[in-house]
Amino acid sequence: LQGPNYALTKTAQQWRAMVSYFSIPDGNKHIVSANHGPPTRSESMVGHKTIAIALEGMQNFEPNVAFDVSCSKTLLTALMLYDINFDESTSNPMSPEKTVQHPMCLFNENSAHGGSWRCPYLQDSIGTASFITGKVKKTCESRAGNKCPEGSLGPRPDNVQT
Repeated sequence: LQGPNYALTKTAQQWRAMVSYFSIPDGNKHIVSANHGPPTRSESMVGHKTIAIALEGMQNFEPNVAFDVSCSKTLLTALMLYDINFDESTSNPMSPEKTVQHPMCLFNENSAHGGSWRCPYLQDSIGTASFITGKVKKTCESRAGNKCPEGSLGPRPDNVQT
């Protein structure tokens, strides 16, 4: 969705997190909080009309959910604080309870995938249907209401514009 520069940036972030976690030249290991965030209605996503419509439509394929920015930021902050402050977190390389079997497993435990990892459909296979259902949904509903997933962090503030 975001292009090759975004993919390269995210890959470099993951690489750096793995290097810091497993060891660096001075031999020290570091706590690394590198959680994946859920699909979010960020400016870079909703700034593209087609992507914004598909993002809304993908929620018709449970358990996929798209988050508002405020919900996403709060969730990822809570996960980061957990990673930093609790010894049993996988993010702590000295944790006696948790061990990372493969470097990419560092990103699995606390990832907020928005349902895409449990969805019975591949994201590529529901793209067109997500767009169509998102278009119908946008036409039929008022978008002034709450856009946080049900049961998440509460209602959307009234002063936020959509």
